[in-house]
Amino acid sequence: MLIDWTGDHCLACRIMAPWIVELREKYKNRIEVVELNADRTPHRHLVRYYDIRIIPTQLYLDAQGTVHHRHAGLASLKEMDRQLAKLLPPGQRAEAKGKRKKLQ
Repeated sequence: MLIDWTGDHCLACRIMAPWIVELREKYKNRIEVVELNADRTPHRHLVRYYDIRIIPTQLYLDAQGTVHHRHAGLASLKEMDRQLAKLLPPGQRAEAKGKRKKLQ
């Protein structure tokens, strides 16, 4: 799972938004890709739990909920794609690599 922490007044978050949509489509039915707004009340307990201090922050979690990678700040589409591919089972990693289109 990729959790992309965003904020209401975050320019980097707006830049990354189309990339998140692209990754959500690419990994559909394999890895969940979600955006959570750290400024919105329903997610405040998760902000504290994951110690989110900088927006944007991306958390890459395995199926058990263990954080395998954390990135704070603007992340490139290529880097997010690389981190998501690492979460796939070994057989699917090669498949995802083969399907990879030229990233921005």
